[in-house]
Amino acid sequence: MNLNSLGIPSQEQARSPTADFMPPSLNPASAKYWPIAVGKVQHLKNSRAAWTSAINEFVKLCEKNSVLAFTNSESDNDKILTRMIEARREIVRFINANKVLEDLKTYRVKRIVRMTTSGFTLTVDVQARQLDEDPTLMGVLGQRQMDGRYTRNLLSNLTFFVYNDGAKLSQRWHFGYDLSIDIFPNIPGKRLPTAAEQERFVLEVMYLPLVRCYRPKNSIHQLI
Repeated sequence: MNLNSLGIPSQEQARSPTADFMPPSLNPASAKYWPIAVGKVQHLKNSRAAWTSAINEFVKLCEKNSVLAFTNSESDNDKILTRMIEARREIVRFINANKVLEDLKTYRVKRIVRMTTSGFTLTVDVQARQLDEDPTLMGVLGQRQMDGRYTRNLLSNLTFFVYNDGAKLSQRWHFGYDLSIDIFPNIPGKRLPTAAEQERFVLEVMYLPLVRCYRPKNSIHQLI
């Protein structure tokens, strides 16, 4: 997580977060949740790890209590979070309803954010093994696409996919989802952030806390 982009001075980064200093990029109207978030990470000795965890905990607390995490009005970041939460809930519902994690045993997760001309796309690709010939999930998906993927549109901007590594690797499957959001993130303190900085901000600051907050059944070890 880029702590500079959250408006945290270097001297504060050198020590663990405290209840007395809340990053200026966070919503002052939600300040009562900051001490709670700090209290959850006091056991961490590494200051950078403690800051990252505190920010993640703050975002989760704000989401659970239906308050804005970043500003006291609906900024672009809060609009992005709203759409991410909607997508995350739908992903969890679909995975649970179709018993995806009972059929497919996951062992690796790859997450990629790519900036576009109007916002960004988030792709989560999960590698898994399957004991049976085909996952039960295949019955609710559409026909195979030209790229070899079977897909199902869950929302207008959210697509679930499944594909196989090849004819000789019938037990090696991939599943995951593509999420598109036509809003650019606003990184506090960065007038002209690079694409790489925006991508890290979207994934590390905005999305991963939601993944930890909303988990499908049987996803103890992998954040999907």
